[in-house]
Amino acid sequence: MIGLKFIIEIRKKFNHLLDDDSRKKYSFILFLSLINAVLELVGVSLLLYTILAIFEPNFIDKFQLTNYLYHSMNVSTPQLFVLFLTGGLFLLYVIKNILLIQISKLQIRYSFAINAQITNDYYKDLIERDLVHFNTQDSTHILNNIMGATLNFSESILLSSVLFISEWFIVTILLGAVLVFKPWLFLFVFIILVPTAGVLVYFNKKSIEKISKEEHELVPKIYDNINHLTRGISTIKLWNRESYFINKYQVVRDRVYDLKKSIYLKSNYIPVRTYEVIAIAGLLCVVIYGTYIGMQVSSIVAYITIYAGVAFRVLPSINRIITSSNNLASRSHVLDYLITSKKNNKMHVERIELPFNHEIELSNVDFFYTDRDLVLSSVSMIISKGDFIGLVGDSGSGKSTVLHLISSLLIAQKGSLKIDGILIDSSNAIDYRFLFSYVNQDIFMLNDSILKNIAFADASPDLEKINICLDKVNLSKWVDGLSSGIHTSVGELGGQISGGQRQRIAIARALYKDSEVFLFDEISNNLDDESKCEILKTMKALKKEGKTAIFVTHNPEELEICDAIYSIENQKIKKKNELL
Repeated sequence: MIGLKFIIEIRKKFNHLLDDDSRKKYSFILFLSLINAVLELVGVSLLLYTILAIFEPNFIDKFQLTNYLYHSMNVSTPQLFVLFLTGGLFLLYVIKNILLIQISKLQIRYSFAINAQITNDYYKDLIERDLVHFNTQDSTHILNNIMGATLNFSESILLSSVLFISEWFIVTILLGAVLVFKPWLFLFVFIILVPTAGVLVYFNKKSIEKISKEEHELVPKIYDNINHLTRGISTIKLWNRESYFINKYQVVRDRVYDLKKSIYLKSNYIPVRTYEVIAIAGLLCVVIYGTYIGMQVSSIVAYITIYAGVAFRVLPSINRIITSSNNLASRSHVLDYLITSKKNNKMHVERIELPFNHEIELSNVDFFYTDRDLVLSSVSMIISKGDFIGLVGDSGSGKSTVLHLISSLLIAQKGSLKIDGILIDSSNAIDYRFLFSYVNQDIFMLNDSILKNIAFADASPDLEKINICLDKVNLSKWVDGLSSGIHTSVGELGGQISGGQRQRIAIARALYKDSEVFLFDEISNNLDDESKCEILKTMKALKKEGKTAIFVTHNPEELEICDAIYSIENQKIKKKNELL
């Protein structure tokens, strides 16, 4: 079994993860575990009392309880009384197990309520991370952490800890009762069963921790393979590379299966088979001891009954202790990961109205990614309200990074960002970002309807406003011609509509938000001439409305409508006086 020290560490980690309400729920779950243990003790005690009483000659008169029941019930024969006694015992066991089921239901309900709190905290932490986190993390690892670490937290960690403590209560109370009743029998039970459990877990714990961690790290590779398959199926087929991806999947899958088989074998089969042998050895020891000291056969049978009754309940408990301890060992790294994430949680701040009447200013900004060289050095830039700004430069020069810095999606290591003289920092960044809409060539689309993609998570979408936005991007005629109209699904990643339609829906989404500043990142790349023309019309309409826009583009027609053009070269930004 996992030592007391480790369980205390697990409990401390829970305290870091759980809020006050969840801590109360967890304490209540543990209290229910204690009630569970008491009910189990009562059940086993009644069973043993009944069996031992029947084995005793003249048991009715010898035991006060049976004597009272026999005469109170006016039973005609001892045989009939035994039938009533066993029937009553069966009824008590039914009641006991109904109560235990209700206790389990409560424990599971509260456990998943705690799981919901931890999942919410993790998701909130994830969504509040800056853009650097998402740029440097594989989506498959993020998916694996959400699915494996949080959604399965209740079964793999929380309920395992509850089961561990609950079964320890049962084992401790039952062994304590045996110790009071017959110390020598307690020695047989304790010395044979408990050290065996300790040895099993001692050899399994580190091995299972290592295996489980490797399994957790391999699963994202399967997600990655499936992602490649769904996103790149055309290229895979044209290159005749199906066998490569099948083999790659099989290699990782087989390794994951090997690890799972090892965990399952060590957690379930080995402990059960070992304890079966140990239990029989203990039974033989009782027989040998009783024979050696000259006990009567009836006494030996009685003690065998006690041993069997205790072992009948203790062995499953010890097996559950081992299983739950293995689960905790295999998922202990998840607790460390969740605690680290929780430390990064940001405090919720009250919304602040930010004006944009004059200008946005980047001043002496330096920026670099953690694993790369300096991207921008001493960059300064002023965007006046109503300006259309063009950004040009070589691929990888930092054009998109400038857009992210201006919108505060990235935070500079040095320098400042201001709007109308107000410094943008963590206290007002959320409200500042709401002033912006960002449209790039790799459009983010919900796997949902045109309406949902334009209104974008608006619980009560304004249909009239949506239709006005569709008019502005010249999509109304196309939408009206669809059988489901505005409720037509665009498919996963917008795969059921053309690139130009995706771009214009994205612009319609930005118009629906009524943003003050539009960021356009190479939006006309890879589009046909007709789509480029329609998008350009929309850009000119925005300019007439007095909106502010920043373009990353090399399209001369888009640069023509810009009031100023900036070039990024050698980590610097400078204003150009002529069109490129």
